[in-house]
Amino acid sequence: MGLQMTGILLLGFSAAALGFRAAFLQERKLQNYWQLRQNLEQLYSAVDAGTMLEEALENCRTGRARFWQAAAQSLRNKEGEGLAQIWRQEAERAGAGLGLEKQERERFAALGQVLGTGDRAECCRQLRAFQDYLAGQETQRTQLLRQKVQLYRKLGLMTGALIIVLLL
Repeated sequence: MGLQMTGILLLGFSAAALGFRAAFLQERKLQNYWQLRQNLEQLYSAVDAGTMLEEALENCRTGRARFWQAAAQSLRNKEGEGLAQIWRQEAERAGAGLGLEKQERERFAALGQVLGTGDRAECCRQLRAFQDYLAGQETQRTQLLRQKVQLYRKLGLMTGALIIVLLL
């Protein structure tokens, strides 16, 4: 009987832990989004100041954003590709790790086209436009992700409790 009770409790706590893990992943997504916005601001400042793009990308290393490091490294190596191709490839590789939804990731990947071919004023204008777009989405995104975090936590706890009650 004691072993059976231990198994039931373990199963219940596992379900609750899965809910908390899902909530943690949603919080991480929100942190990635904020880090991306910080990095875009740093990139804008560097481009506006006339810094070379390789150096500007290298300086955008706040947080866990591997995109910036990989893009800077690929640009240094040049591998016969322009910035637009490198930006798009790295954006696709980074995927959801950027904290963006699919449509936003496509816009972000397209941003590389302007950075690779436009003049400094056009690059700054496009960076600012994308930052403004993200800022407009932030309130809605933050509220939605916080609701998801609460939902996943509650769902995990309720599922764990339900498993325990059903198996007892």
